[in-house]
Amino acid sequence: MNKILVVDDEKLICISIKRELEDLGYKVQIALNGADAIDCVENNEIEMAFVDLILPDINGMNVCKRIKQLNSNIKVVLMSGYTDKLMDLKKEFSLLKGAKDMLEKPFGGDDILKQVTSFFVS
Repeated sequence: MNKILVVDDEKLICISIKRELEDLGYKVQIALNGADAIDCVENNEIEMAFVDLILPDINGMNVCKRIKQLNSNIKVVLMSGYTDKLMDLKKEFSLLKGAKDMLEKPFGGDDILKQVTSFFVS
């Protein structure tokens, strides 16, 4: 079963994405901060992660980098409601192998499904 991690300090966003993906048959873990996200990757066989840019403890970019250090095969998708910050980070973010995708909040279930399908089905 495909395992996905959702990292966002907004619990409602985590729960919404989790429900959507579980309805499609995916196993989903959630983390409300960067430290818990890193711990989850260290202790679980995560294959894909959706990571918010702004977290209460660790910058989302640093979480992404640490995730890729732990397992370079994990696909990381960065999420943010701050379009300007996403554009500023796009070049740096794309340098991380397999971490080229970004979702601008608010996004819908179709956006999540597109990311997951392109990774697991391709």
